Amino acid sequence: MVKTHSRRALAVAVFALALVLMFLWVSRTAQRRDDGVPEVREDHRRAGNLVNWPEPFSFGGAGGSPDESLKPEAIQKFIEARQPFVPPARPVLYNFTGFDNVTGLQTGDYLAPNLVHFLRFEEVEFDFLDFVVVLAAFRHQRPDRLFFHTNVPRFRGAYWEKLLLTPGFADVVEIVHVELPSEIFGQPMDNGYRVWHAGDITRIRILMKYGGVFLDNDSYLVKSLDKYRRFEMAVGWDQDQFLGTQVLVAHPQARFLREWLETYRGAYDKNKWYYNAGERPTVEVLFKRPELVHRVKLLFGVHYLIHKLYKAGEIWPEWRDQYAIHLLKRHQGKKFSEENFMQPATTIRDMILDVYDPESGGARLF
Repeated sequence: MVKTHSRRALAVAVFALALVLMFLWVSRTAQRRDDGVPEVREDHRRAGNLVNWPEPFSFGGAGGSPDESLKPEAIQKFIEARQPFVPPARPVLYNFTGFDNVTGLQTGDYLAPNLVHFLRFEEVEFDFLDFVVVLAAFRHQRPDRLFFHTNVPRFRGAYWEKLLLTPGFADVVEIVHVELPSEIFGQPMDNGYRVWHAGDITRIRILMKYGGVFLDNDSYLVKSLDKYRRFEMAVGWDQDQFLGTQVLVAHPQARFLREWLETYRGAYDKNKWYYNAGERPTVEVLFKRPELVHRVKLLFGVHYLIHKLYKAGEIWPEWRDQYAIHLLKRHQGKKFSEENFMQPATTIRDMILDVYDPESGGARLF
């Protein structure tokens, strides 16, 4: 009888201890959600839970390969017919006060959604390197959605059609119409830099609306940026340099996005190429409050790498150690095509071959 009572007492004690531990765990979870660290739910990173998207596009071929009779026009209409992606409602601002942008979120979740953004003002056609850059982002990031923000009615040309025929591309792509800004806070953008300055401003607004990964049209993604999606915002900011705008990863409510846009107020200089995009926000905000971002040195490839990418007969093997590389397409002389990129041997040739299959003329995917 004594043994029976002892066992019952032990069982009651174990049960009580379990209740106490459960209470402490629930309390700690609630505290973590209220202490400035945003709650990131599973549906922020799972494509299937994002709203307003139909079933995947069927290519109709054996084994999932494209049907040769399928026309790009049919895929284009499929893309245009779907309802636009709606960012998740956020009625309450996330409180990033005190958030550690050195270590980032430690729960295993992500802050920045897995969305990739390109911006194409006044650009109707894709050239070969544009095509390669999109393939790299599609392959290496495997985004839930891949956006082209543009002010042109429709893309056209051989490389756009190749993208449309890339298996899986139509399932994630969305084309979003945006107006080309003519002013910022009442200050006109009316000289030769308008398109570029408008792009600087619009990328901030895109990230404030959607969050995710913004890439310049000549920023080649070497590997997934998921590591940096755990931070409030990650930017390429090399030692003794201003920040680079070519690769950005951000939560839509990242504090630096708002402050960056505000640096234009009453201080836009339409005659300086990079003053408002990089110099002013670095000096006025990041020098004073570097904790607003996760600083990435060199690995986003926003520094000058022309001599490593395009020099004939020399391969830079460390390119694979990068997360991204800005190709500086407009600053080198050769116009690359499917016919001429193989010779001479260059680093850019190896980068192209990582995502492009010259035998098929299409994507080298997973």
